[in-house]
Amino acid sequence: MDAIFTVAIVELVRLTLLALFLERALALVFESRLWVKFFDGKGLSPLVAFVVALSLCTRWQVDSVGAIATAGRAEAVYSVGGAAITAMILAGGSKLVMGLWRTVRSIQAGAQR
Repeated sequence: MDAIFTVAIVELVRLTLLALFLERALALVFESRLWVKFFDGKGLSPLVAFVVALSLCTRWQVDSVGAIATAGRAEAVYSVGGAAITAMILAGGSKLVMGLWRTVRSIQAGAQR
């Protein structure tokens, strides 16, 4: 049972960091004048985020769902389905992670005053 919690915590940290990196990388595209002019409000941002996350998850074989599901076994099992679900979590979680990041930064800025 302890192996599941250890793996879950490791995967949570990994997903949080990857979501933060993904959001910051995609902010360069989504906040550009060209994107805002032609694509803003059309609902393409989540789809682009998912495609980028899926390509990263399949390239690097990131399958957090499979890692947690197979915790305690001799070797982790990678599957494209698990990578796709992980990519969905990353694409959806990047916005949440940035909200948390901004909250922490504003608390730190307030504490330094």
